[in-house]
Amino acid sequence: VVTALEQSQGRGRLGRTWVGAPGNLYASVIVRLPMRPADAPPISLVAGVALAEALRSLGAPVHLKWPNDLVIVDATAAMGRRKLGGILAESHCQSGRLDHVVIGFGVNLLPVHMPAPLAPATPVAAPSSTAPQNGSGAQHGAYNGSPHGSQTAHTQATSLHELGLDLDRETVLVRVLSFLGPWLERFVATGMHAVVPHWQRLAANNHWLQLADGRIGHAVGIDADGGLRVQLGDGAEAVVRSGEPVDTLAPPNPTPRLALRRSSTGAGDDVGQAADAHV
Repeated sequence: VVTALEQSQGRGRLGRTWVGAPGNLYASVIVRLPMRPADAPPISLVAGVALAEALRSLGAPVHLKWPNDLVIVDATAAMGRRKLGGILAESHCQSGRLDHVVIGFGVNLLPVHMPAPLAPATPVAAPSSTAPQNGSGAQHGAYNGSPHGSQTAHTQATSLHELGLDLDRETVLVRVLSFLGPWLERFVATGMHAVVPHWQRLAANNHWLQLADGRIGHAVGIDADGGLRVQLGDGAEAVVRSGEPVDTLAPPNPTPRLALRRSSTGAGDDVGQAADAHV
């Protein structure tokens, strides 16, 4: 286990660079798992379940946003949620065999401050109609994990402190590790079979997004391989695999379908040596 007091050159998904202020939790766990390289990609989802359950056990109402975000559902936020942390995993192979996996994660512990250069822009809303159409959605940036020099950003950030939980790094890390080990063992033994229902239960689904080909839909869960299931406006379903670019959109204003689905839910890959933690 490697921890850092501050993050300045972490690597995130799709080649992004992430920064993080001192005092939050940044950690990377190196694990050796008896499995094929082809079976390793869902590990970031497994780690997400472990972190979400660990943080919930400490009192934080955490949900998961595919593929690697820990979020708090918040109707007052521009995207309907705020990011508490993130997880990314990088596999290392030798001679065609999986040698080890680095699981990086970060969790916001302290109050979030947003300097002017990283302040969020006005979001572009998803269409009020569910018909597929082209368009783009601005994403929201936040301090402690915004992409350097990026003109887009992601969900606004939050922290355990802002949730009324003043916990030190060691307490959170020990709790996370106590959940991560058993979940990795379960994944090695059963694959995604045991993971999917737990991920679905913790998911902050129904966020709207635009796929790389311009189609727009909303997330409804993950499939047996960990791909994101997206319901499109024509009723068809697309599956997004890890590594495919998608743009998160602001929710429609409003649609009965989205309001109904939200009420029914009750609320709401690769890393460097520290995680994509605060976007």
